[in-house]
Order: sequence, then C-alpha cells, then structure tokens
Amino acid sequence: MKNYYEILEVDKNASSEVIEKAYKALVKKYHPDLQPPEKKKLAEDKIKLINEAYDTLSNTEKKKTYDANLKQMQYEEDMKRQEQLKRNYQNNTQNNNNTYNRPNNAYANYQNNIPKRPIKNPNLNNVNTDNFVNDMNNLYNEQINQAYNNAIKKAYQDAYIQNLKNMGYEIKYERTLKDYFKIFLSLIFTIFFIIVLGFVLWHIPFTKNYFLDLYHNNEAIKVIVDFILDIFK
Repeated sequence: MKNYYEILEVDKNASSEVIEKAYKALVKKYHPDLQPPEKKKLAEDKIKLINEAYDTLSNTEKKKTYDANLKQMQYEEDMKRQEQLKRNYQNNTQNNNNTYNRPNNAYANYQNNIPKRPIKNPNLNNVNTDNFVNDMNNLYNEQINQAYNNAIKKAYQDAYIQNLKNMGYEIKYERTLKDYFKIFLSLIFTIFFIIVLGFVLWHIPFTKNYFLDLYHNNEAIKVIVDFILDIFK
C-alpha cells in the first residue's frame, strides 16, 4: 500500500490547505517539461504518483477510507516487527545458551581431573563441584528468561500505545508518588536557587539600588513584597 502522505511530503494530520499547497509545489518541481531529457521519464512517473495521492487525499470520503486502511496496515506492520523481534530474541538467547553450555578443552580437562568429592571450606557449606556448573547455568537461564519476558512485555506495550496514537487517541499517564516527589524536589531546588540568587544580587550595589527604586516607585510590587515580609514576620 502506497503512503500518499509521504509521496506529497506532508504529515498525516496535515490540513487540506497544506495538502493542496504541497501538491502544487511538487507538480511544479517535478513537471516533465522542466526536467533534463534523461530525467523526463522519472519525472512523469513521479507526477503520476503525486496526482494519484492528491486525488485521494483531496477527497473527503476517499481520504477517510484511505486513512482507516493505512492505520490498519501500520498496525499489522507493527505486529510483524514485534513478532520478528521476538524471534530474533529467541534465536539470540538460544545461541547464547549453546555458547555458554559448551566448555572449552582446557575447562573440560580441568573438570575431569578435579576430585569428585565435596570441597570443604570454612566459609561455605559443602559445595559440590558437580552441581556448581548446573547451578550457574540455571541462574544464567533464569536471568535470560526474565530479560526476555521483560523485553517482550515492553515491546507489546509500546506497539499497543503506538497503535492508539495512530488511531488518534491522546495518551496520558497517571502520575505516581515518585513523580510527585520529583516535582517537589524541583520546586524546592527552584526556591533555593531564587533565594541564593536574590541574596547575591542584593549585595551588589547596582542591583540593590535598582530593587529599592523598583520597590518605592511601583505600588504593586511594594504591596507584594510587604505581604511576603509580613508572612515571614
């Protein structure tokens, strides 16, 4: 399916006026009569695509049907990309497992020569060397599976949100306690910065005189400053 918005070089939310303006500019740019002989054929093909795109996007009913089909196509493409991502991740995970589980010759020789009995260590409970590698493999596989599940969950969530955006929905996220805490810290930092800046400027003669003149000559500022000082008093 051709993307008429890309052909006309406009955004999918462009107004009819913008579409018409883009169409006229492209027709003028790619008009075959304005092209050198070796590019006339390419220009003719380009003009056909431009006319085809404009014919659809300039018609309200055609545009409505086309937009619905385009959204469906983009959604299906997003799903295919997520499935491909899933397959690639599974293949990479399998390759990593095979590499990790395949010992090299030096390690195999070492494992064959170590005594097949528990190793006693005053800091450890009886650790069996036969089970150690298996335990490490299990831990590694558990971490890989957890990372895989998180990646797949995020990929599907991103695809779902993108599909909603393509359908014209506005996505809003509910603020958490952590978000409010960040806002509170930002507010505290801003107030602290203003106080420090005001303290520095107050001790500079030029700015101090400027603030005093502003305070005495501007009634509104005088009322605000007096109100703030009364609060601190």
